[in-house]
Amino acid sequence: MAGRSGRFTSTGTFSPILGTGASGTFGAAGLIFTGGIVGFTSGTGDMIEVVERYKQLNPGAELVGYLGALYQVRNSDDIGPLGGNYVNAWKRAANSDARFRQAQDAIRDASYYNPAMQKAREDGLSPLGQYLYYDAIVMHGDGNDWNTFSPMVNQARG
Repeated sequence: MAGRSGRFTSTGTFSPILGTGASGTFGAAGLIFTGGIVGFTSGTGDMIEVVERYKQLNPGAELVGYLGALYQVRNSDDIGPLGGNYVNAWKRAANSDARFRQAQDAIRDASYYNPAMQKAREDGLSPLGQYLYYDAIVMHGDGNDWNTFSPMVNQARG
């Protein structure tokens, strides 16, 4: 899979997303942060998973100090408790600590890559189909909502 070979290497990217609610519905008021190799977000909780994993690898890291604020903004469109210093801490970790990349890789694999490849194998998909599953789970997340990966795949299966 191309994504595993290093194509998604921009770990220092970070941007606010305007007008996208934490649930992924467009047109909602608010602001969330997205950053890292697959666009982990402050609104959905996968950014928390990255920082929690990073905490295991580097407990004294500056970014770990923002876990409380990350939990506070999860499932919301509010980034106020994080502030600009959080973005700078993320960028510093991304640019200077290989353990931060390890944390992102681990969460990407556990939350997106491995589940997508398992479903792709179950469905007997070609490499292109595997990539499409991976892209779909990254873009839509997985869960029980109709617009997440597993329900969409199950509906397509008929």
